[in-house]
Amino acid sequence: MKPILKKAILVSGVSFALVGILAYNKVQKLKRVFEKLEIEPVSVRNLKVSFTAITFTTDILFVNPTSEEFSVSGYVASLKRLNFFYSGKYIATIRPVINEIEIPANNKLLFKNLPVELPSGEILGSIMELTSFDINKLSIEAFIDVAGSEYSIKG
Repeated sequence: MKPILKKAILVSGVSFALVGILAYNKVQKLKRVFEKLEIEPVSVRNLKVSFTAITFTTDILFVNPTSEEFSVSGYVASLKRLNFFYSGKYIATIRPVINEIEIPANNKLLFKNLPVELPSGEILGSIMELTSFDINKLSIEAFIDVAGSEYSIKG
């Protein structure tokens, strides 16, 4: 094998190893910050109750209390789904299309106007409780896919 070819193979191998190490370190940093993220519903609007559906629009706040920024894009991570609970009881899941999340250190990110619709099977069990809606009884669990692994934040 020619010396130039050997050097090219060696440089390529080292480059791939460095990229792999950097990517691994970024994912580990994201996991550390992610574990400390907080999520909470901020407001609920347009609550509509009928015999066929219960719908509302909500704003969700993600809080980063750490000194490191949380910044991901679609090739590293994405918000897969949000599960909603009212008084601890599951009421709905939404699947927003959010592939970029940037929350600076010690800062917040607000996702506005997320539409929520309860499945028709949940309506009869929830209609009486939701007619006197109290946002303090609403909680959320967010699922984010980071480099092929799914993680959750409960709030």
